[in-house]
Amino acid sequence: MGQINPRTGGFTINRSPADIQADKLPTPLQEYGDRIQTRVRPAPGDRGTEVAVRLKDVPSAASSVPARLTGQDPRQDLCRSLREAKALFIRCHPTVQQALNI
Repeated sequence: MGQINPRTGGFTINRSPADIQADKLPTPLQEYGDRIQTRVRPAPGDRGTEVAVRLKDVPSAASSVPARLTGQDPRQDLCRSLREAKALFIRCHPTVQQALNI
């Protein structure tokens, strides 16, 4: 995903980049609206798609150690939303649906 940025999180999913649109991500990420920037690109080695998301604005006080310890860091919520979004992508993948007879 390029340079490491403390405000960026993401995941790799075994889907074609054409299947994933930055403006039509699962609900956990859609809820952020204009507060996030999203990047969708092919994963290295033709191994699916990388989805990277970062908060546009993080107040410096919100990213302090006390904020993290008390659950006040907005990046923690974004990480949780990324995990939920990846799970939705996996659960909704056609091969998983066939295997589970959904």
